[in-house]
Amino acid sequence: MKNIDTKSLIISALIATIMFLVACATTPTMNSVAGVYDNATSNGTWRYILMKNGDLEDYYPDRLEREYGPSPGKGHWELVDGQLRITIKREQKDQTIVRILRINSDGSIKEIGFLYDGKPTPPWPENKGATLNKRN
Repeated sequence: MKNIDTKSLIISALIATIMFLVACATTPTMNSVAGVYDNATSNGTWRYILMKNGDLEDYYPDRLEREYGPSPGKGHWELVDGQLRITIKREQKDQTIVRILRINSDGSIKEIGFLYDGKPTPPWPENKGATLNKRN
């Protein structure tokens, strides 16, 4: 009986260790998410540069500078409950935008909603929201 308990304990410890290592490998961190993300469309290229310190630059197609002000937009980003939140202040419109993005398993990020008055919008359909691919 004592040998069975020891074997069970060893197997349980191994399983717990493997689960912990897998969870650590898939949990996004500031270092793993930081980088340059692009979405090239026929209308131009959107680009986020996410710096490891939480700062960001937001570049958008030239044709939108009249609406949003000069590129790059400045802001910050953070990880909240495994999602990416990007906050950008648009001086031209005197507004602050908070975008919620999902971090995909391939390293890309996808817009899935916004925060309005601190509350997330209902989840967007899968075909809505841009996907930006990580360049580095």
